[in-house]
Amino acid sequence: MFMAGKDDRDSRVALPQECNSEGTVAFLHDYHELSKHGFEAYAPGPETLDWDNQPNPFRDFAGSDGYPLPLLAQGGGPSWGTVLAGQREAEAITPQTVSRYLQLSLGLTAWKQWGPDRWSLRANPSSGNLHPTEAYVLLGGESGLPRGLCHYNVAQHALEQRVVYDTGDWPQQSFGVALTSVLWRELWKYGERGFRYTQLDVGHAVAALAYAAQAHGWQVVLMSGVSTQTLSHLLGLQRPEYTSVEREYAECLLWVGANLQEKHLPDFETQPQPLADWQGTPSKLMQERSLYHWPLANQAMLASETSVVPSAQRLPHTLLRTSSSAHPSVADLPVSFQEVVYGRRSAVAFKQETMDRPRFDAILSALFYFQTPLSGHTVDYIVAVHRVEGLEPGLYAMPAHLDSLSRLQKCCCRWSDWQQVSHYGEAALPLYRLEAARVQQLMATLCCHQAIAADSAFTIGFIADIKHSSEQAGAAAYRQLHWQSGFLSHQIYLAASALNVAATGIGCFFDDPWLQWLGSGPGGMQMLYLTAVGTPRKDERVTTLSGYHYLDRDVC
Repeated sequence: MFMAGKDDRDSRVALPQECNSEGTVAFLHDYHELSKHGFEAYAPGPETLDWDNQPNPFRDFAGSDGYPLPLLAQGGGPSWGTVLAGQREAEAITPQTVSRYLQLSLGLTAWKQWGPDRWSLRANPSSGNLHPTEAYVLLGGESGLPRGLCHYNVAQHALEQRVVYDTGDWPQQSFGVALTSVLWRELWKYGERGFRYTQLDVGHAVAALAYAAQAHGWQVVLMSGVSTQTLSHLLGLQRPEYTSVEREYAECLLWVGANLQEKHLPDFETQPQPLADWQGTPSKLMQERSLYHWPLANQAMLASETSVVPSAQRLPHTLLRTSSSAHPSVADLPVSFQEVVYGRRSAVAFKQETMDRPRFDAILSALFYFQTPLSGHTVDYIVAVHRVEGLEPGLYAMPAHLDSLSRLQKCCCRWSDWQQVSHYGEAALPLYRLEAARVQQLMATLCCHQAIAADSAFTIGFIADIKHSSEQAGAAAYRQLHWQSGFLSHQIYLAASALNVAATGIGCFFDDPWLQWLGSGPGGMQMLYLTAVGTPRKDERVTTLSGYHYLDRDVC
């Protein structure tokens, strides 16, 4: 199933000397082609997996000042419907609220054990449960909290001080969360395609942070104007202590707090001054160097970075705005936000059960809960319906915006008779039936022969025009489209959890056969990600433990 590191397609791509050039965009298009799975061959990946040398999913900083955070009390908290309705009063920034926020977005929710095998689960899902995403918190020194830059140690639910910054001009009662990727955690298993998975994981993490902010009455701003180059220096990722460990790459910066549109947010054009020496050494994640090397994935990460530009050319920051109301099917659910987050699982198998129509409608409506996308790029939807009450099995399509309908129709050009069967979101976006047919076996085949794509009640695909977006907005659009796909998938995950079903992300699929089935020509829209939803089949042999059962800590 996996191919060796050497592949005759490797010679097709080379990173151009000049970053952010047309050649860099062309490189990312070529990288995407090389990282595709096909019926004839999978994307270049390891022939075997060295399980003894699997990267540690947890990083820590030995020698740094640690700040253990109180643990979240079991039960209680706002209801899911209250959070979606935006009815929460903004809470103050305190050690307790920051702790709850991190635990409900990026923290551990459970441990699973089967025989000698034991693995953790988090609030944010990850491809292969490998978790390439690391988080750093930028704090202004609110009472009881450290000041400056801290790493979030997920395993210990603690902040680790990296450096004390001069935070004099940072807005009070707000803080930043920066995300990075340890690319090798994904490349270890998935080879060259792993870069795509790290970006989907970033989208899941951003969505988890956005929903947890809603639960505290806070807003979230994606600091689009802060380049990855600036963020990398802010986080110290270029410092010498990283030279002997697995590299981290800067992804994005979020600013969290109340009434952010009224506050002057830092742009970090001028780096804040350290008030003391940097602390801590990042832990090494692998016991020994891997035998494999995946240069194109690393080059794709570098090619999609953003450089410092003059203020007038920067992208505006993006406030993640929510819709005014939740779908009626979830507004009054007797379930708390905490229960939804803790109950979220990536299903490994589905029962072949029919889903009722209100539940299907509520889950699809979740796609439009956050009105503002992570970027100005459009990701549309292809839906394969297998078992939904009141809907014929078959293939369906839905545009993310009405002005993207013509592009979606051009992609799905095999079908001329688009029949509208419903609409979703405040913009009443239409869901069209393209073909009534039983497509379960076809879906399993197109999704790398995975039964989950066929046994689900429905499977939704996220499709976008990479070429158009990157030509319009530059190489960074490649990352941002994957972020948007992961963000949308996470909304499906949480809605499914609230409605007592489950979802699972599908990153393994045959790219071009998918497009050929839809009728899309070369260079057109591309499938980026899929998510299957249905009734999960639970394995009673697996034991479940709470996320932080091994910590003896105060609760909040």
